[in-house]
Amino acid sequence: MSQWSYQYPNPGQNVPKDEIDFTTLLEDASMEELQELMDNEDKINEIVMDNEKIKKLKLDRELIQAENRSIADHNITREPKLKELREELALKYEQLKELNDNFNTNQAKLDSLHKDVNLETMLAVLQTTCAETEEQSEKLAEDFCEGELQLAEFMSTFKAKRTLAHMRRIKTDKMRELVLDVQRNPPVSSTVSPPPVPGRIPNSQQNMYPYPSHFSPGPTQNRFPPNAYSSGNQQLPYKWS
Repeated sequence: MSQWSYQYPNPGQNVPKDEIDFTTLLEDASMEELQELMDNEDKINEIVMDNEKIKKLKLDRELIQAENRSIADHNITREPKLKELREELALKYEQLKELNDNFNTNQAKLDSLHKDVNLETMLAVLQTTCAETEEQSEKLAEDFCEGELQLAEFMSTFKAKRTLAHMRRIKTDKMRELVLDVQRNPPVSSTVSPPPVPGRIPNSQQNMYPYPSHFSPGPTQNRFPPNAYSSGNQQLPYKWS
């Protein structure tokens, strides 16, 4: 039996960068040695596994597997916190939705009150009650001057009436300003849209991109037009001079 031993080419020899060539190992072997090699699977595996590129690929695979295991272990430790944050987000969203519904309900009630209540009528009522309070305070002053009221009774009653008249006058002035403002700017009923579901892009934001809408990011659309970027290995057509 011949003593044939394999030897890999020197790094300086012309070998394609991304290819593993075993022909140089077998070019000096005889037919008997090649047949012996074909019948010995362990020897073939030894030759393959002894290749430097195969060794590097094996090492890279082991490193990637170790890194993936480390990332997986880290993700497992973060799973309880992630679950807690998801539940908190779902709770916040439900609270936001409830507040939004309450706001819309109260807004509808307010709009209904605006329709049912005439602001000018309320202004007239306030003006009437304000005038009545003024008259009552003046009547107290007249009774005191005529000696019909004692000083202590007059001071307590007159002070309360004047305070009430002052407050009603302020409310009357505020209502008058409100009536004038409504006449100049009629109220417009508005309803707040429900909050978007977490993870979705509102329709109003889909047209905020600087490129046409048919190129906007979406679940079934490409971010950029096809063939926008050519691969590095693509050859340009030959330009005849």
